[in-house]
Amino acid sequence: MSSLTEARNQVKAAEEANRISSNALAATVSASVQAGRPEFVLDLAGDGNERVIVRVPLINDGGTATRRLVYSMGCSPFLDEPADPFNKTVLAQNGQIAIRLAPKERLAIIACRINLSQWISFTQIRDGRYKKGGFAVFGRARYADTLNPEQTHRIEFCTTLQNLDYIDRNFTRRPAADFYECRSHNCEDDDCPADDPPPSQN
Repeated sequence: MSSLTEARNQVKAAEEANRISSNALAATVSASVQAGRPEFVLDLAGDGNERVIVRVPLINDGGTATRRLVYSMGCSPFLDEPADPFNKTVLAQNGQIAIRLAPKERLAIIACRINLSQWISFTQIRDGRYKKGGFAVFGRARYADTLNPEQTHRIEFCTTLQNLDYIDRNFTRRPAADFYECRSHNCEDDDCPADDPPPSQN
């Protein structure tokens, strides 16, 4: 093997090693957004009635900020759990909101507000059994990061709240529920159905 050929092979090997290293670094530090489990907060409305505020945390586990994150969330009550609780009509009605998430930032976002009387209507009946029904909490988000602003990532999330109660296991007066992941729409990137175009990242 000539010295020239050997030098060319060394250059190619160095370029490949650099490419692999760059890809590994990008995978480590790129923005990576996930949705956490829904949370409940009691709120006193202006009319004096209490409401249950359902919030969904969006968490950036990555090492860079999202360049732009566009999300939509919502909730739907049900008596019998539908085959697909992910309600696109509700998401369309609620519209989209754009935010940014810093590296390792966690932001709890309001998905919906539920009148306390409606929440209690799904709670236990006298013999200790729970009434049928509950609420589906769902949403989607799209984002890019500062390392590769041309590449769009997406997530979808969907959880049903069932066996609703107003006294939790510590006998504290506050909303409580059991959480069940929906059978679909808990996904990211290519695992999610491509049913609408991504919003602009400008």
